[in-house]
Amino acid sequence: MSLASTAINELGNTSHKYCSALGYSDSTAWCAIFARWCGIQNNMNFGSSAVASELRGINGNFVLNTGVAPSSNIPKVGDLAFVNPNSDTKQGSVGHVGIITNISGGKITTVNGNWGGKVGYAYYHLNGTSYGTGYGSILIYGSN
Repeated sequence: MSLASTAINELGNTSHKYCSALGYSDSTAWCAIFARWCGIQNNMNFGSSAVASELRGINGNFVLNTGVAPSSNIPKVGDLAFVNPNSDTKQGSVGHVGIITNISGGKITTVNGNWGGKVGYAYYHLNGTSYGTGYGSILIYGSN
């Protein structure tokens, strides 16, 4: 199973499964916990943090494209999308992470933990800006 298909299979679930598996309380912000849990299911090590911004420097199967905005980088299904909640793809900080599950017609679909209290979809334009149920803008991609 791939990272993307693992994430898709978890749609609709709440935090308990992932937080308890990794030793966190259900009240923890859990987008990074979900990404880590999906990684573990696929023998990928994303580090030990529950904070999205701290997954960026890991020495696992993903290599961070430091400082590379989405407009100059081609994402792949299975990449991590690090999101800046301030909708600015050129500056700011990472506040959320999702797993890219589809790229089609200039649009990116991610599956995210802590999305309205559940695992859910978010949508972005290929340039990183959100639309529909997206949140902020994709700042950088972590490629595998």
